[in-house]
Amino acid sequence: MEILRELVSSALMLGFIVVIGIIMGALFIMVLSLATGIDSNIQQEDDRSR
Repeated sequence: MEILRELVSSALMLGFIVVIGIIMGALFIMVLSLATGIDSNIQQEDDRSR
């Protein structure tokens, strides 16, 4: 029974780490897309002012 408990706790920890990794990756992608969108907007405004 002790081995089973160890397996369950390690599996839960692994799942938790994976979920955190997915969330961090999603946030990173969102920030990158926002940053690139802002960059393209700034470039368009520069082109208009010239």
